[in-house]
Amino acid sequence: MNLKTTIGTAAVLAALAIYIYHYEREPIEPESEYERVFAFDPAAIQEIELRPADAETVRIHRSGKDWRLVFPIDAAADAAAAGGLANAVSILERIRVVAEGEVDLGVFGLDTPQLEVELKLQDVDEPVTLLVGGRTPVGNNVFARLAGGNEVFVMPEASKFTLDRSVWELREKMVLHFDHADVERIVLKQPGKQVVLARRGEDLWNLVDPVATRADGQKSSAFISRLEITKMQEIVSESDEELGQYGLKTPSYEVQLHLVDGRSETLLVGAQKDTNYYARNPDRPLVYLIEGSVVNDIKRDATEYISKRLFEFDTYVANKFQIVSSDGVPRVFEKTQEDGQDVWKQTAPEVRDLETDRVENLLYKLNGTTAETTTEAVGLDPPNYTITVWSNGGADVEELVVGNPDGDAVYARREGDELILKLPLSSWEEIETLMRFEDAPTSDN
Repeated sequence: MNLKTTIGTAAVLAALAIYIYHYEREPIEPESEYERVFAFDPAAIQEIELRPADAETVRIHRSGKDWRLVFPIDAAADAAAAGGLANAVSILERIRVVAEGEVDLGVFGLDTPQLEVELKLQDVDEPVTLLVGGRTPVGNNVFARLAGGNEVFVMPEASKFTLDRSVWELREKMVLHFDHADVERIVLKQPGKQVVLARRGEDLWNLVDPVATRADGQKSSAFISRLEITKMQEIVSESDEELGQYGLKTPSYEVQLHLVDGRSETLLVGAQKDTNYYARNPDRPLVYLIEGSVVNDIKRDATEYISKRLFEFDTYVANKFQIVSSDGVPRVFEKTQEDGQDVWKQTAPEVRDLETDRVENLLYKLNGTTAETTTEAVGLDPPNYTITVWSNGGADVEELVVGNPDGDAVYARREGDELILKLPLSSWEEIETLMRFEDAPTSDN
């Protein structure tokens, strides 16, 4: 080592000692605002290559608004992860400069950087590379410099952890690609049977197969939401050539989502591995693992989707209802506005003012009562009551036919349903009591 080199190294070590003494010896309050490492917008980043010292190189490329992994594999990138990485790069901050000019980079761990981040920018010919070195002797910071630059500076160590992303972290892992609101029909193929659900409103569903009846809207929507966010737990094969070993040559379960644009999304489920299951999409060669809890939802029997509610309207949007008892005379009730307040009146066969609270109690009861079970073998002809409710300005209509008491139960059927609802006689008697408005005041109209 010649004298010039020795002096240079000593100067760097002296500068480092001064840095430690002034900045790292004791905790200091952070400055209110640090200088940015880069002066460009994240939208200008077209490509990011991460070269960690102890892991494989990863490169992602932006095409329009979409990101894609281009090395070491060609695959879709996770939009949130890739966009987050680009944003994290653009807002990197340097706390302070600790050395300038020709210095011994080994002192700062920058002769063999822990991480290199190469950026290709829009309308810029040469890439920009950030080199991240070792930790500072004291404090949670790291040394860094720009390739070709003449300054060594300090960044928060958290910056390195934010930038150091693996292939798996940047890879797109969503199992299915759809929007919840676009699903029109769900087909669940199970061993020897299938369950088919069809949308009839925003959160309203019908069970179509194996029986035609109303479906539980919350369970149906929750199942779709679960599929919408389901991610691969692990990719076990990039190829679909050996499906038999994963139980996917003849899948045990299949989910089909039919969408409003005519497109469909399909998930095939094979053998179980520990608490997960092998799965794939027929339009992609990948084989991956998904959580067992997702498959438990797919296995759900049709009976679990059946709604046992008498009605499904929202009480506050009901604007008209009709009760036809065994005498065949319809009683009609309508909601109007008087002085900005909701007022209920009976409009047929005679006009009567009604107490709003009484009417709303009835509607709440109709809307909130749930049958204890369903059956297919009870006749309701002739009915004891037929109750029809109009809501959302008349856009939605629901009808319920109710039979005569049978022991300690009452049976009812919703319009269009194949199933009969069985509810306790006591529950029906509460509704029947609320339907009696004879003691309400009569209008002079």
